[in-house]
Amino acid sequence: MQEIPESFTRHSALRLADRYLSAMALMRQGSVQVYLLAAVLMGLALWVRLAIAPVSAGLQYVTLFPAVTLAAIAGGYRAGLLATAIGLVFASFIFTPPYYTFSVEAVRTSLWSNLVFLMDGVIVSYSIQAMHRYRQGYALELRQSQQVNAALRHSEAMLAQFKYSLDQTLDGVYFFLPGSLRFIYANKGALRQVGYGEAELMQMTPLDINPQFTNPHFQEMLEPLLDGRQTANVFESMLRHKDGHDIPVEIALQFVRGESHVSHFIAFSRDITERKQAQSILLERENRYRTLVENSPICIHEIDRGGRLTSMNRAGLQMMGSEDECSIRGLLYLDAVSAADRERIGELLDRAYSGEISHFEFKSAGQRERIFKSCFVPLTDGEGKVERLMGITEDITEYRAAEEQVRSLAFYDTLTQLPNRRLLLDRLRHALATSARSGRYGGLLFIDLDNFKLLNDTLGHDKGDLLLQQVAQRLAGCVREGDTVARLGGDEFVVMLEDVSNDRDESMLQIGTVGAKLLAALHQPFMLSGCEHRSTLSIGATLFKGQDRRIEELLRQADLAMYRSKNAGRNTLRFFDPEIDLMPNDSVTGVGEHS
Repeated sequence: MQEIPESFTRHSALRLADRYLSAMALMRQGSVQVYLLAAVLMGLALWVRLAIAPVSAGLQYVTLFPAVTLAAIAGGYRAGLLATAIGLVFASFIFTPPYYTFSVEAVRTSLWSNLVFLMDGVIVSYSIQAMHRYRQGYALELRQSQQVNAALRHSEAMLAQFKYSLDQTLDGVYFFLPGSLRFIYANKGALRQVGYGEAELMQMTPLDINPQFTNPHFQEMLEPLLDGRQTANVFESMLRHKDGHDIPVEIALQFVRGESHVSHFIAFSRDITERKQAQSILLERENRYRTLVENSPICIHEIDRGGRLTSMNRAGLQMMGSEDECSIRGLLYLDAVSAADRERIGELLDRAYSGEISHFEFKSAGQRERIFKSCFVPLTDGEGKVERLMGITEDITEYRAAEEQVRSLAFYDTLTQLPNRRLLLDRLRHALATSARSGRYGGLLFIDLDNFKLLNDTLGHDKGDLLLQQVAQRLAGCVREGDTVARLGGDEFVVMLEDVSNDRDESMLQIGTVGAKLLAALHQPFMLSGCEHRSTLSIGATLFKGQDRRIEELLRQADLAMYRSKNAGRNTLRFFDPEIDLMPNDSVTGVGEHS
């Protein structure tokens, strides 16, 4: 006999089950349909019985019992019991003499046959009901089995895909049981991490590959996951490779409570060797930076968005006269700035909050004024927004004093503190340019002390230095603030007058007036360490306008005029006259020994 295909058998069974369930659904629609079905079947059975033989022939159960069976099959046990009851009525009323009437004698006559019929009807009805339930259970079981098989095939496909996805990740994924802690799954990333084969690892537990775990400590870590107090536990630890070296990892541990599968722990392990190395390098740089900042000789500090100090190194604290960083934290930066500079530094502070680096100098507030050189460097967050400023500040008070001293040595006479020859030439160059633009005259007066060499020889150089200092003071007191009094060297001085007049004669008159004032001022006696001394001057003057003559030429003209003043008897002033003061062929330097 040809074997029936399994697929066909299952299909037929499912079809029958569907029909059965449809019939049962019809039955469940209501009891009226069930009873109506039983009555119709019994009526049909009675009609067939009456059609095939007369009433007196008996044989009533030949058609009534099959009707009961059909009613039970089609409508369930309720329909079968109803059909049995109807059959009893038919048997007693129609088929028992006297026919078509109820009597005690008829009931007594048909009692045993009716009891047998009743028992058969009850047995058949409940038997068929049991068969219905069996078929229903079989159909449901068959359907559920197919659903389970389909779900199993889907789960296997999903699991295969899930395992494939897990094997593609570089992270290690470990499944282990809560009781024995034995591994039940590890992806390829996990096998690469620890260097074991899959068969080897399945015989091990997390305690075997983690040198930092002990059983009590690990169990204590798992308890919050088991009782639901934690959903996950993320921590850093170490995994020991098969060859013995340790690997720094970050582990995310979760517990999966199973209903259709075994409960287990899942551990996701990520190798953080590179992160640890980067953190180590970053920490080393941070420590190096902190060491540099703390030991830097200049002040390094941070300012928040409110303009308040938040931190400062040791050099800054010493600069502020504080010993503890807490004492300066929260102070307004601008409170340390002098009132004259505060508005300007406040503007630079606002620009720094906009991302601009600023370099500036300012004077400190307080009685002990200091000069500082500083800068603002914006520090941004991860989104590029300025969250605070770094300030780098250096006390340059001594530097500025030294710079001023160097400038003074370079441009001023150390004895008299008057501008020296270099500064005079620079100012004369600017005066000529200004005169060229304005068209106004200026004057140059070359001054030489009379008989100064004799004073040095008789009273000593210290007395001569005192005389030069007092002469410088008197000369400076005789001119305007914008004019220049300079010492060329020895006993030679030069006075430069600017912006005198547009008229030449008027300019000569004003310069002559200033010269007379100088002669009168220096004619007064000088006190040289208790000794009274009188001195006179010889002055040579020349005019300049624009840049038609060179600076050295102007100095030579004034020097020649001064010679003529000495020849005229000293203590007088003479203007340069090109017709009288013949220029020598060899250059006159303007710095000579005059007696």
